[in-house]
Amino acid sequence: DYQEKHKREMKKRFERVRDYNALPGEWNCLYNIYTKMLITTKERERGEREQELQLTGKLHHQMMEQLQADEGSSIEYTQLFDQRNGTRPKTVVLHGVTGIGKSYTVQKFILDWANGKLYQDLFNFVIFLDCKEISRYKDNVSIEDLIFIRQDVLQKYREEILQIPEKVLIIVEGFDRLIFSSNLTNMDESINEFDEFPVELIMKNLIGRQLYPGTSMLITTRPEGLDRLKTFVTIDFCAEILGFMEEQRRQYIHRYFKKEEWAKEAVNYIQKNEIVFTMCHLPVMCWIVSTVMRQEMENEGRIEKGVKSTTQAFLYYTRVLSKHHNTGSWTPNDSLFQRLGALALDGLKEQRIMFDEKHLQEYSLDCSKTSPSFLTQVILREDRRTYSFAHLKVQEYFAAVFFYSSKQLGDTDSLLAEFRTPKPHTIPIMRFFFGLMGTDATQRLNCTPSPEKREKLLRWMKSSLIKYKGPLFLELLHILDAMFEEDFPKSAMEELKDVTLSFQSLQETDSRVLRKHLQYSFQLQTLELPGCHLGDEGEAWVSICHSFPALLVQIYSKILLLKKYEQNLLLFLCYNKYICNISSLYLAALHSNVYVICYRDKHYSILLEGLKLQNTGCNKKALPLISVSILVTNSNLTQLDLSMSNLGDLGIHWIVNTLTTQKCKLQNLGLINTQLTSKCCLDLQSILDLNTDLRWLNLGWNALADTGVKDLCSALQTKECPLLLLGLEANGLTHNCAKDLSSLLSAHSSLNTLVLSCNDLGDEGVKILCTALQKPQCKLEILWLQDNALTDACASDLCQALSTNQCLKMLVLTENNLGDSGLIQLCDSLKSPDCKLQALWLRSNNLTDACAKALCSALHTNKYLIQLNLSENAFTDESLNSFIDIIGTNGNLKVLGLNGNKFTSHGREKLKSFGTQMKSSNTDVLVFV
Repeated sequence: DYQEKHKREMKKRFERVRDYNALPGEWNCLYNIYTKMLITTKERERGEREQELQLTGKLHHQMMEQLQADEGSSIEYTQLFDQRNGTRPKTVVLHGVTGIGKSYTVQKFILDWANGKLYQDLFNFVIFLDCKEISRYKDNVSIEDLIFIRQDVLQKYREEILQIPEKVLIIVEGFDRLIFSSNLTNMDESINEFDEFPVELIMKNLIGRQLYPGTSMLITTRPEGLDRLKTFVTIDFCAEILGFMEEQRRQYIHRYFKKEEWAKEAVNYIQKNEIVFTMCHLPVMCWIVSTVMRQEMENEGRIEKGVKSTTQAFLYYTRVLSKHHNTGSWTPNDSLFQRLGALALDGLKEQRIMFDEKHLQEYSLDCSKTSPSFLTQVILREDRRTYSFAHLKVQEYFAAVFFYSSKQLGDTDSLLAEFRTPKPHTIPIMRFFFGLMGTDATQRLNCTPSPEKREKLLRWMKSSLIKYKGPLFLELLHILDAMFEEDFPKSAMEELKDVTLSFQSLQETDSRVLRKHLQYSFQLQTLELPGCHLGDEGEAWVSICHSFPALLVQIYSKILLLKKYEQNLLLFLCYNKYICNISSLYLAALHSNVYVICYRDKHYSILLEGLKLQNTGCNKKALPLISVSILVTNSNLTQLDLSMSNLGDLGIHWIVNTLTTQKCKLQNLGLINTQLTSKCCLDLQSILDLNTDLRWLNLGWNALADTGVKDLCSALQTKECPLLLLGLEANGLTHNCAKDLSSLLSAHSSLNTLVLSCNDLGDEGVKILCTALQKPQCKLEILWLQDNALTDACASDLCQALSTNQCLKMLVLTENNLGDSGLIQLCDSLKSPDCKLQALWLRSNNLTDACAKALCSALHTNKYLIQLNLSENAFTDESLNSFIDIIGTNGNLKVLGLNGNKFTSHGREKLKSFGTQMKSSNTDVLVFV
């Protein structure tokens, strides 16, 4: 049976694939390495496309997940020829950017059909035409010769096969690679199956259905080929390949490696680089980084350097696309790369990531001659030709290529000058630029930077490391880390004597680059980390200090300590005389070794001012004992946070007994979610008696209930405790305790923050509170009433309180049900000159367009409101003019939250655009849509 022989022939031909760098005779089994890709039929608007091109990490993953979850548009390759609305498509187009997996998908389609798994009833024969191969034909050929040239089995049965065209599928792979002459559209020559003609004319008639119109056809193309394809044929069904989801990237890597332990190591390594892992949604990038690491594992047995930096990954990406994905009509050279770089750079300066043809013409770029590998056409709903780089990071990379390839040192000066007050694109470009300077980019980009440029960068880096502190210093280290070499960083760091970072939440990568480059600072004398969160890198910080025996470490720091580092760091803190101050110690998930901090030698005593024990895993007896020990040995302790622990009422009792005998000066006491009930309130009263310095008391997420709060309020009214913050969130409170809270507000003039969120005070309770807010003794500045079952019934009382109380600066009414009527009433108070409210949060309050005009009118006269949160309501495009008016006329408003409403994509873009316009005119307002 020649049909079965044909299937076996197709199976043999397509069951194996070659890597880009495969040696002769080296193949991979497609079934072993093929990984599912996301395919969508959704046509996105310009705003959606622009957003997709900028996303990285979790946001990129969420975008891909949303497209996958859309059942109306997300499909499998096995569904391309399924019936839709009772009709089966005859011409199907599958498009996607360079390296996205079109060829592999088509090969898998053919292989499944040949193995009897796909469309057996629909197609008896599948004929594959490779446009890359066809475009090399110089001689005239007949259509039958072209179709059957590599179909050995079918050669003898041409007539029989083509007599049943409805059972034949013709696959045209890589339509964009076909080269058509400019006068082709003027050719009106009729052709037949037997005579020989130019291959371009045959392909035009085949695709245009003048030949074999009864056959089905699957055409793959890059996006830029779609416009031309539409002039040839009517497309019945069109889908786009978007590449790998996160899980599929991991699957691909596991299938690529021969050893499971290598695969796990590679996945962990790649995931640490957010940019590279995001770019791995492109199968070609996934192959690049996997190949580099596999070669290293085969040579070294482990990942020693891997893809050394993001820049290296992009260099390989440039090389692979240049060598394997060009149309043959262009040559990579420094002139082309510099023009692409200039386009990329100017686009970033103008916040443009999509380019029209006129923009390309300004830089002498012609997409018919420039490789579509680097600039690809974006398919939009709007009928216009628009181009972009594959991702914002690719655009930033090419902008760095511009500086790398530029012969003018003035270009380098202009980039370095931006570092002092960096723009959003400055730091990413600098990381790529310095990365290129430390690589073998000369061969890959066909250009060599001058020695003067390297010397200029080194002088600038040396002076900047001494000049800049805090975040900019940390950015300089990341820029150095982008280089593949050691000589440049060593020279740059060698004269550094003092390092200061202030209030930085150091991530794992931050700690790594800091430790790595500090080892080159042979003259380092002082390391200051005031207010830094050192993360879970405690053990590594110990090694830094041991590397410099005379180093004076001014930590003044909040140290977050996880279990695996607890012993080494605690011992180090206790016995290293060069640690002179720690203001706050946060011990998370501890089970042992906590006591060591209590018994440090007096000669080297830590001046511990703050302690946080969270999720300690200690039992109910152990935790109070630890707390007591620390209170006994640290008279300087002013902050004690035992939140998220199983302290319980008994634990509070132990602590009270200790405070009775010790002269502690506690100012902040955190007891959030510590399993407290109303039974502990007598002990809390004792704490208030003993600590006249207490400023913050946070009791949120416990079970004090109305009874406990009544006792607490009674105690606070009779004590001389100057409490500033009282947190009672989620304590099961109702209107029954509102009078006690009201009395507290009236009597306690120092209290400026009261947190009552996630309770059930209701309208009745808030009305009672509002009577206290109107009294002159009440100095409350911040009031949280989120999720308290409030309606418009309490709006008039809130309005009266806001019009009277000139101290209240922030009111949080999130997740209630005030509705349009409630907000319209509140607008009356916003118009009052006596209302000094600066922040009003109304997220999720069932607000609609009906209240927008009233809000707009109120904010025309209000001179104090800075933040307004209206997110997750039901505003639509009907309110656009009102919100644009608010943004444009209220000069005091700095933040307007509108995300989660019911604006169309056009409406969101209009608001964003207006917000950007206002920002460029020095009106500093942030609009979240």
